[in-house]
Amino acid sequence: MTLIAEIVGRNHWGMQAKVTLRRVETPGVWWRCGDASVSLDTLKMGCFSLLFRSLYVRDRNRRVLIPEHLFGVLHLLRASGVEIEVGKNGLPYENGGVLHWDSLESVLEQNRDMPVYTVSEKVSFLEGRKTLTWTPGSEPLNISVSVQYPKTERITVRVSLESNDDLRRIATARSMGRLWLWPYARWHGVVDQHVWLRRARTEEGLRAVLKELALHRALDLLGAIEYLRPAGAQLGGSIETAFAGHPTDMQLVGRVANEQLLVHANSSG
Repeated sequence: MTLIAEIVGRNHWGMQAKVTLRRVETPGVWWRCGDASVSLDTLKMGCFSLLFRSLYVRDRNRRVLIPEHLFGVLHLLRASGVEIEVGKNGLPYENGGVLHWDSLESVLEQNRDMPVYTVSEKVSFLEGRKTLTWTPGSEPLNISVSVQYPKTERITVRVSLESNDDLRRIATARSMGRLWLWPYARWHGVVDQHVWLRRARTEEGLRAVLKELALHRALDLLGAIEYLRPAGAQLGGSIETAFAGHPTDMQLVGRVANEQLLVHANSSG
């Protein structure tokens, strides 16, 4: 194994955290668990929705929070032959996916010719205003995200995983700062690592905040479905999501995995 990168930053509690990525010969993304490496789809993945609204993976006797930022960046970069080893304090959390992207974008070579896998049929979830739909397709993913918050307009952002500009926009989009997080952010000097609706002073500024939140929503979604991506392949089709979040993402992952709906794009309906 050869070293790809050591990414060091602060975790969600402000403690120093480190994740190490190494090159391995076996295709796919692997997770170092004790003395062995396991594929992502053998880990238990769930949704944590108390103080921190995030995903988690269960690694032996610990719960590693907020893997979706790293997993989302690995998805954007079509990573394969990579092993992840997470330090004792979990994953670096700073700036969403920015730290991971800046550390990996120049050292992980993208393979745009990977085979495409997609869902065998349209998969949809609807709960009130929350919607999430994955439509089969033979091209790399296109994603449409709509967000809206109290007293704001609805903003829709569309991105393609074939666009280098869109890849960077997604990877570097920050998450929303919530009111309870403000004292923590001020104390640790990380206010600018989030976007804050209440700090937008103009309509143009508010639209920019909403667009960044929609892009971060795309990163979270990609981080969730990275769990599904076959080794040495990329996912395809189109995904539309409006007003949904981590719980809906996990419903999608669970259904596609449990019903074995992922097929080679040439085999889809």
